[in-house]
Amino acid sequence: MNLRLHISARADTDLVEIAEYISINNPAAASRSLHSCGDGMKLLARMPTVGPVYEIENARLSGMRKWGVKGFPKYLIFYRFDDHTLFVARVIHGARDLPTLFEGKTR
Repeated sequence: MNLRLHISARADTDLVEIAEYISINNPAAASRSLHSCGDGMKLLARMPTVGPVYEIENARLSGMRKWGVKGFPKYLIFYRFDDHTLFVARVIHGARDLPTLFEGKTR
């Protein structure tokens, strides 16, 4: 299986923010984080069921899955998929208030 990859505008912004934050202390690690995120998304496009379902009470987010970024395991790729496309919704540090972020109450 090799699904088409669709990265949401919010996930794209997440990636920029992550790289900017990491680059404050380590520009090389910031570049590696982006490559690792891209590699993770490519893996998920080939094997979308590898990530566990993210349990959240919001029925609108039913079926959302998560995957830790290799080398940056505290960063999580949140995604869904159908027969043709892997939809990356967000890329977020796991220590953040995830339910609130997914409800759209805060950035």
